Amino acid sequence: MMSLVFKRPTAIAQRDGLRDALIKRGAEHPNLVVLSSDASRSTRAIRFKKAYPGRFICTGISEQNTLGMAAGLSTAGWMSLVTGRAIFVVGKAWQPMRNSIAYLGLNQEGQ
Repeated sequence: MMSLVFKRPTAIAQRDGLRDALIKRGAEHPNLVVLSSDASRSTRAIRFKKAYPGRFICTGISEQNTLGMAAGLSTAGWMSLVTGRAIFVVGKAWQPMRNSIAYLGLNQEGQ
């Protein structure tokens, strides 16, 4: 009888992947700024803050303002990235996302 041995691939949590990617991209892009709507511990973005304290902004529980700030920062040459819980970032802040970012074509590749 033949025996099969399967190796389970190493998996990491999505938020740990986000943490690693943020830190890596922070080193590659000195104009990257991360904004968090009071979810930096759960999204692991707190590690970005420790690595690049001058490029991290905690906006508190204010997803709409977080996206507005990200839009403003991108017009000033910053590459802004918003972290938070999807239900709030997308659910509560879709209007600023549409009006302040999408309609103006901000943060598109090549800008």
